[in-house]
Amino acid sequence: MTLFIGSAPKLAAFAMAVRVLADGLGAVAGEWQSMLILLAIASMAIGNIVAIAQTNLKRMLAYSTISHMGFLLIGIIAANALGYAASMFYVIVYALMSTGAFGAIILLASPGHASDRLQDFAGLAKRSRGTRSSC
Repeated sequence: MTLFIGSAPKLAAFAMAVRVLADGLGAVAGEWQSMLILLAIASMAIGNIVAIAQTNLKRMLAYSTISHMGFLLIGIIAANALGYAASMFYVIVYALMSTGAFGAIILLASPGHASDRLQDFAGLAKRSRGTRSSC
């Protein structure tokens, strides 16, 4: 469930934002661009600052998503086809990466124990010797 919630809404939010802003409000782009600039800056700053303080990996990824949506807004702020294409590429790659990160947390969790905290992954190399490459 966490994998789905961590990836699918990003694609839907991007599609909705482009549909409303580009198609519906494209004629008045100057009006909404200044609002989105402030929203993007606030999103990037708050998301990153709060994510740094987290010890729970899933919460860290959730706050990271807030920050990454600020980066996504930068392409939308451009209000042209190149900006929308860049944002679309970014949201697809980020959704795949987010799905992979949540999947890795689930796969690396200890059997019978929900490993959510950074502390739960301490000593992972010693516990999973078979997955370590020989250098």
